[in-house]
Amino acid sequence: MKPGTPLWSEHLGVLIDRGVAIIVATCDELGVPALTRGWGASMVGHDEVVLAVTARTGTPSAAHLAPGAPLSITVSEMTTYTTIQLLGTVTDICPIDDDAQHRVDRHLEQFADEAARLGVASDATNLFLGDLILVRLRVSRATEQTPGERAGTPLEAR
Repeated sequence: MKPGTPLWSEHLGVLIDRGVAIIVATCDELGVPALTRGWGASMVGHDEVVLAVTARTGTPSAAHLAPGAPLSITVSEMTTYTTIQLLGTVTDICPIDDDAQHRVDRHLEQFADEAARLGVASDATNLFLGDLILVRLRVSRATEQTPGERAGTPLEAR
């Protein structure tokens, strides 16, 4: 790990190369949450993550996603339940480009393979809902969320 690089980015870098489940939580101005799925995450520098987010028109998640909005991403490996949570702020939203679509396609294939190991039908790609937008998150806090005594521990403090 390079000096000055937070531990969360090292931990996330290992997880996102697998068929992880990514849950994206948004909220409205009153703090009412909405959940959706994330796909094809990639780290940018040491404090940002870019990922495709399912944001169907007319859904609360789509309405909440805007630059400056709070965002939480939970990344979990389904077979071990190794889980981290990233909290931060949306810095940019844009259409999916070819590079992002490639990451989404690769992630979706890995996700289906990982889900099949748990007995989910091999066509688990039906969990993919489309209507993707590319979201950039500036991470302000990262915590361990794997069940056990370390749950809630900031990753930088490990």
